[in-house]
Amino acid sequence: MSADAPNGKSPAFEAANWLILLAEEPVAEEVRAAFAAWLGASPANRRAWAAATETYDAIGHAPQFQPGARHSSAARSGGSRKPGRIAHGRQGGKPRKRALIAAAVAACLVVVAAPSLWLRVSADRITGTAELATMTLDDGSRVYLGPDSAISVAYSAGERKVDLLSGEASFDVAPNPARPFRVKAGDIRTTVLGTAFEIRRERTGTWVAVAHGRVRVRVDGRGDGPAIRRVLTGGDWLRVDKDRQVEHGSGAGDDSAPGRAMVVVKDRPVAEVIDRLRPWYDGIIILTDAEMGRQRVTGAYDPRDPEKALSLLLSAHGGAIRRITPWLILVSKSG
Repeated sequence: MSADAPNGKSPAFEAANWLILLAEEPVAEEVRAAFAAWLGASPANRRAWAAATETYDAIGHAPQFQPGARHSSAARSGGSRKPGRIAHGRQGGKPRKRALIAAAVAACLVVVAAPSLWLRVSADRITGTAELATMTLDDGSRVYLGPDSAISVAYSAGERKVDLLSGEASFDVAPNPARPFRVKAGDIRTTVLGTAFEIRRERTGTWVAVAHGRVRVRVDGRGDGPAIRRVLTGGDWLRVDKDRQVEHGSGAGDDSAPGRAMVVVKDRPVAEVIDRLRPWYDGIIILTDAEMGRQRVTGAYDPRDPEKALSLLLSAHGGAIRRITPWLILVSKSG
């Protein structure tokens, strides 16, 4: 997990897993294509890959990914290395292969453990893959944490503060007008007096949905941009993406609180639903078709069986899933 990609597997986690996959010889063309799709999907993925390969180079005997239009200088500037095989050095055969995979695993530990250690120091409660948890706070308020999530709590005489560091959480807040209840999730601050609501930090934005009551949402300004302020009441939802574009709706916009272990959506993109399933899968899910990812879907999906949920999600859109390794699923068009 990481702060800039809190929901689902972080780019750092995925980059480390790609190191392991690409260390195997030979690399299947389907795996190369999936890696290229992942690498080109976002700047965050490219930055994570650059950091992972630098770590990998430092641990082993500086193996190089070939063909590579850009090498260490590109990695330092955030450029990408093209997917390819790992060049063999003086060692040969199985000992060299074992050394490469050991280096990849070590790189995985370095890349993934750093943000995880930060979360463990900062958080009062953390959940793992497919894990749900319930916390009762000192004032009787309850927090329902989704998978791959983390929060910290700081209560004082004048206010109650919760920081959603990663993932998603639903809150059932005990009323106390003298002590406002505030939740921070990245740039978003939510203030309530007594209500039930959900906040979810996604890869591409942050979601707030109110079950009942009333909340005030503020999104911090950036640079010359003004702060965004909205008031939500029961049934309202608000989503702010990383470009500060705002979606707002009312009615059954989302009815999938973490405590219910279901993903229930109404007219949302397929790609967004796949993001919701990722924290339930102990591996990588790669969407290889952007057009399919933009298709809208309404439905209820049980994330405790991610492969079954993905199959159900894609059945109406001509999509299919394929398990490449125990920790890699490709989502693509059928045929």
